[in-house]
Amino acid sequence: MAQQRKDFAANEAHLRAGKLGWVYPVSQVYLGLVTDVDLALPPADRIGQWLGSELQSVALVGLEAVLTRADIPPCIKSRTATRSRADGTLSIR
Repeated sequence: MAQQRKDFAANEAHLRAGKLGWVYPVSQVYLGLVTDVDLALPPADRIGQWLGSELQSVALVGLEAVLTRADIPPCIKSRTATRSRADGTLSIR
């Protein structure tokens, strides 16, 4: 995990911009499709456990950015993403 954190930190701008190569692994963690995080944690906290708290908010911004990209097919963007203003959580349904 330490090397992944270094790689993601070095490419923080790509992650924040929603570049698929960087957001895809984050989405797998968010959706609980990996085994190297605590799946009992809420999705955003799984990302924090995996990437560290410094990159957690950046990763969530990147996930949200994917949903606003013009080059993403509508079938993918048909999911609903909402951000809670109260606690800053991102929910993708």
